[in-house]
Amino acid sequence: MKLDPDKATAKVMEICGDIHEILGGVHPAMQGCILAELLSTWLAGHMCEDDVEQTKLRKEVLDEHLAMVWKLVPIQDVKVRAILQQIKEQADAEGDSNGRQDAQRGDAHHH
Repeated sequence: MKLDPDKATAKVMEICGDIHEILGGVHPAMQGCILAELLSTWLAGHMCEDDVEQTKLRKEVLDEHLAMVWKLVPIQDVKVRAILQQIKEQADAEGDSNGRQDAQRGDAHHH
């Protein structure tokens, strides 16, 4: 069965969105454990009759996978930095808003 690249990409992004929601707020060490569990299950599905060949196949598949991961890291880095910047700006804006409210309350007490 051949994958349609556009449909496959859309499905990958949909599932990744679901996983992001699940892992959001989970401690990074636990995220790593979850990903290791899933990756080991995926690798176990790459099987050969010969144990030596099976190990070789799994190593090759994992090496290719890690190469893909390293290519994606800079893209994700940009996304993460943008999200962190938005959070910082929102926190700064809320802090400014709270500071103005505190100042207004202080002025009200002096009248």
